[in-house]
Amino acid sequence: FTTGWDGTMTWAVSFWLSIIFRHTSHRYIVFGGYTGGYASSLTRMYISYTGIVIISTVFNYFMIRSGVNRWKAWAITVIWTGVINFFIVKAVW
Repeated sequence: FTTGWDGTMTWAVSFWLSIIFRHTSHRYIVFGGYTGGYASSLTRMYISYTGIVIISTVFNYFMIRSGVNRWKAWAITVIWTGVINFFIVKAVW
């Protein structure tokens, strides 16, 4: 028996902790140098991702509660957040 929160909270915590690693990979692989220094850029990235972390966590929770397998819910959530995150980060980079 699962309430949906175990997989959902795993999603939220892992997403939040991965932002610092995403910031580094975006600098070297995707967007190049950032404006305003490292701390400023990292702060903008955390702020911009906060909304998507909340929305994706709620989305993931309701998918699991509606009976979607947690791995399928994870894959669907990763796909749409990946696309949206690209445009969000591009705008604030």
